[in-house]
Amino acid sequence: MLNQEEIHRYFNHLSGAKRIEFLYGLLHLCQPLELRYLGTCLEEIARKDYEYLYHAEQKTNHLSSSTTSSVSSNNEQIDVLSDEKLDLTDQFTRAHAIVDIALLWAKNRACAIRLFRRLKASESVKLVDMLLERDDLDERTMDEILIIFCLAANHPAFSFDMRTQMSQILKELEKRQRKMKLLQTVHNNINDDDTLDQSTYLGYHTLPSSSIHNSSTLSVHAS
Repeated sequence: MLNQEEIHRYFNHLSGAKRIEFLYGLLHLCQPLELRYLGTCLEEIARKDYEYLYHAEQKTNHLSSSTTSSVSSNNEQIDVLSDEKLDLTDQFTRAHAIVDIALLWAKNRACAIRLFRRLKASESVKLVDMLLERDDLDERTMDEILIIFCLAANHPAFSFDMRTQMSQILKELEKRQRKMKLLQTVHNNINDDDTLDQSTYLGYHTLPSSSIHNSSTLSVHAS
């Protein structure tokens, strides 16, 4: 049976996306009173970072009136630039996307639609495939892309259909992550074999220092 320390240790070693999935799963296992209690505790714990995150939160949840257009079907304000894709190869873009989704209010469907369209336009699966083919995908980039889509797949501001699409993309990205780790393992094994072969080769073709000393001694005595 797992004890509390083992669970904490397991959680600490999870990647960012897996931490979110783990916590989200635990919340769904909680009873209503437990959820209300946890909500109160979370509100108090998060209070210390309120000022630090305030401006980012306001920026995320308010669309500029100069770049919005009205959607009559649901009376929401949608950014006319919402189809502009996110450049997920850029570290700062990924960081901003993570902050935007994390600070998005649960009832802010307008901004959720904007973020959803930008994430869809990024064609993340094709992008990751291209980076894998070029051998230009590092672990940090992969982890941050997974965090973005994990946040979107579980965020209540996104509709059920949007979360479903984000979940499908997330699953495809996780497959690519496993492929990346497999390729890294194979590459590391090849490098280890090459190193071993080189050391073995040098061992066969390099005389020990004692042998060199003995041969020098013999030559002196022979003279």
